[in-house]
Amino acid sequence: MRRMAVALDLDVSQAVADSMNVRVEGQLTFNTLWRRLRAARAGLGIAFVPEDVADADIDAGRLVRVLMDWCVPFRPLCRVAVRGAEYPLRSWCVAARGIYALTTHTVWSVISVMTEITDKPDTLRPAVRRFVLEWGSLGERWGVNRSVSQIHALLYASKQPLAAEEIAEVLGIARSNVSNSLRELQSWNIIRSVPILGDRRTFYTAETDLWNLVTRIAAGRKARELDPATAALRECVEMSRDDESVDPVVELRLREMLDFVERLGRWYEQMITLKRSTIVALMKMGGGVARLLDRGGKRNQDPS
Repeated sequence: MRRMAVALDLDVSQAVADSMNVRVEGQLTFNTLWRRLRAARAGLGIAFVPEDVADADIDAGRLVRVLMDWCVPFRPLCRVAVRGAEYPLRSWCVAARGIYALTTHTVWSVISVMTEITDKPDTLRPAVRRFVLEWGSLGERWGVNRSVSQIHALLYASKQPLAAEEIAEVLGIARSNVSNSLRELQSWNIIRSVPILGDRRTFYTAETDLWNLVTRIAAGRKARELDPATAALRECVEMSRDDESVDPVVELRLREMLDFVERLGRWYEQMITLKRSTIVALMKMGGGVARLLDRGGKRNQDPS
């Protein structure tokens, strides 16, 4: 992006000049780019602005480029670019009656929209690093953002609570991405913030009890997936019931799907409320549960 100095075309600004008198000693500073441009339109002086911002005013004759012989190296305030591409930047001046180049100095910018930092110190042990990477990949297969899963894995494998800055440094993830991921994990109730004496930062630790972790994830998935699906299917069934043009076969299929999802939701609710010992016993029984149900069915069919 080129920057230019722009100033008011005095013929266009006469009405503004008649209605406003401002005495300015030295440089006039504004907080925003647009106020700087408006000041130039009002005839308060020369404004240094990006070229595309002033194009419309220059084309309309309200502002003109100035300072033809004022050439200094352009020093950008920031470096921005798209990964793998470079764009030259030139600086221009614009003011009353004339178009002049301010500088021909070329600046190459490097914009990065990456949310991960590739150049970072490796402070994780190999086993922990492998766990974090694999948990992140597993989370993606479950429909969870990879950064969210990796942060959860890091907190779970960390003996001490970690601050957001430490997480960003260890995983090489942008600070803003870490903040968003931490809020997501807190909404699932699988991490919590903890205070550290003598440190004003917010630290985070993960739920390490596997049963509590699985229960909370199951409850979260039911609330985010099964419950909305049940509500949507229930509405579809009601609509098909009132619409005579819907084929009975289609209505039957919708009812069957609604019945299945409702049964699955009730099973979810029952399982997450069972005692831990009961769940352990069911897991140990495995396929024996089916044999037990078969025996119960045969006893009910026995006429004796």
